[in-house]
Amino acid sequence: MHDQAALVAFAMRGTAPDMLAPMASERATSGRSAVARLRRIDGQRAEVVVVVLVTVAACLVIWALRRPDQLRHPYVWAEEYLVVNRYQDFGPVSAALHPYVGYFMWPTSFSLSLATFLSFEHLPALDYVLCTLWFLVTVLLVLVPASTVDLRWRAGMALALVLVPGEPEVFGVLLFVFWWATMWPLITLLWSKDHWALRTVVLAVGGMSSLAGALFVVPYVVSYAISRRRRDLLGVVVLSACLVPQAIAYLTSARADAGLDAGAIVLQVLRNASFYALAWVPDVQTSFLAFSGAAVLVAAAAMAGQGMARSGHRRELAVLLVALLLVHIVASAPAPLLTHPIVGGSRYYFLPFAVTSWALLLVIMASPLPWARTTAVVLLCLAGLTLSQGFSRQHDPVDWSAQLDRCRTEEPPFFVPVHVAEAEAEMWGAHLVMSPAMCDRLGHGQ
Repeated sequence: MHDQAALVAFAMRGTAPDMLAPMASERATSGRSAVARLRRIDGQRAEVVVVVLVTVAACLVIWALRRPDQLRHPYVWAEEYLVVNRYQDFGPVSAALHPYVGYFMWPTSFSLSLATFLSFEHLPALDYVLCTLWFLVTVLLVLVPASTVDLRWRAGMALALVLVPGEPEVFGVLLFVFWWATMWPLITLLWSKDHWALRTVVLAVGGMSSLAGALFVVPYVVSYAISRRRRDLLGVVVLSACLVPQAIAYLTSARADAGLDAGAIVLQVLRNASFYALAWVPDVQTSFLAFSGAAVLVAAAAMAGQGMARSGHRRELAVLLVALLLVHIVASAPAPLLTHPIVGGSRYYFLPFAVTSWALLLVIMASPLPWARTTAVVLLCLAGLTLSQGFSRQHDPVDWSAQLDRCRTEEPPFFVPVHVAEAEAEMWGAHLVMSPAMCDRLGHGQ
């Protein structure tokens, strides 16, 4: 018995280290793997931060360069007078919530009401600051939330917004921030996480930015039909709720009374597609623009169709293709055959051109077909030529403070001129009314 016990003890002393050694080695390997994973995660986070910060900085620099005079000499522009006048007549709530020129544009009306409330004397500077904040939020909505599109390609999409071809009419002017917010519903379609609260707010703001923003319910319906995801259903519900008041505002406005010319709209849609790549070519015949526009749209449909059949981004390509057709139609309706992305009315090309750039970038990223990627690259390069013809816009400087000082010498109410084009001689002189109450508020009353 003693001999057996001794043998068992000897065996245990000999085998225990042999059994524990692999376990210790596994723990050490697991620890090293965990440390390596943490380092990779830290490295990925650092890369995300760097890409986001560099992209935001580049976008802000380009933003300022495209309307440098609005940064150096900010001023009030065009239909902004509608909101400011209503603020003086009916108060900030009515000015913020009221529809203008046929639809609700809450980012513009709320921001202008806030700026007027904060300081009418510094309204142009506040105009530029608030406009830049809306632009910055738009860029961050593209970059920060997790997406089905890789971050570096989303950085390209953010740069494509600020480098949209054509004259930069929608840059640096608070009146036009609704164009930027109109893109918000389309941005959320590329998010890969639910973000319920953020998504709801972004959709509501985008839907109440313009009729076009609410009409993005159409690509949301397409996305839900493909994915059956609850977050896409949320988009359908929120944007449908926004579409009702937007449609009522449009149908009861003077714009609806003017009617729509379906033939002219179709031609303008084709011109839009052609102008994206060919607006830099002077004196092009409408018939050639229509033909080349049709060719561009057919090529886009072919590239997207092949990409949907053979890539892992079927939903994204389908959504952007539907959105592209939608914004071409909506942007063509207000002034068909009367505008040009460089000569005049460039705001009507912002949405079609921005979505076109996004669709082409997605084709380059996702399409397995070399011809499709090459075609997309060529179209983007041609759009760069269009951009070169209208990259920056200047205007004559006008002293806003000097205009307000007229309260001291003139009988109120009187009109403050507002910019509508580059030249001071073309300013609207009888639109923005300065009431006696506003003069008193500024301490300029007689």
